[in-house]
Amino acid sequence: EKGEIAPRDYNLKDGVDCQGCHLTVDCEFSGPHSGISPHPIKQNEEFYKKSELCGTCHVDTFEEYLTYVGNGNDETCQDCHMPAVKRKLIQDEPWQKLHKKKEGKKHTFSSLSAIEKIKDFVELKFTEINNDNNQITGNVEIINTKVNHSIPTGKYGYREVMLLINFKDNLGRIIKSKQESMFVELNNQIKPGEKKIYNFVFDLDDKSGGHNELEAILLRTNFNRTDKTLFARVELQLDQLKID
Repeated sequence: EKGEIAPRDYNLKDGVDCQGCHLTVDCEFSGPHSGISPHPIKQNEEFYKKSELCGTCHVDTFEEYLTYVGNGNDETCQDCHMPAVKRKLIQDEPWQKLHKKKEGKKHTFSSLSAIEKIKDFVELKFTEINNDNNQITGNVEIINTKVNHSIPTGKYGYREVMLLINFKDNLGRIIKSKQESMFVELNNQIKPGEKKIYNFVFDLDDKSGGHNELEAILLRTNFNRTDKTLFARVELQLDQLKID
């Protein structure tokens, strides 16, 4: 059972900063590489390559990850969210001159880095499409094939993943649409390896002429829905669609 951890009452604006990962309980700096003064860095290479490092703060996501690796997978948080880079450990003068470039990791921690690295990390497809009684019906299947945690995941901030199912006319205009949202709080996120099925029904009318198209889009968005990150998109042409 997880214990309750009281939030700190100092440096609140800093969030998870450099000290959160690189300052030990003994007030020593540590990292995957050793360093020199004025702040010597104690080398602890193996720990900084493991997901346990990230799990000290991202507790819920780390528990999801443990289920994932329990099924034989071995990717770490760092593999996806910290792309490789070669650079000096120190940016400030004059100490920078004393350092050589070393193999390291970017510290942007962006989900976009993971998207660029892992192509087709979710499978999105249409199934069981029917055109009967002036209706088009079917399912959209989503499978979390490669992400080692739930989609979405996390405990802080606004986390919504949205599925849009669009019915478009022969000019590409959306004439009917259905939306589904996934939230951690609603416990309807897509777990590693899980498949979710969303059904849809679109009534056909005179505006639904031939050569139509079905489109499914999976994306992440913010609270105001002004910032959207595309996860997956699939189209299905319905050239033979007719209105009875």
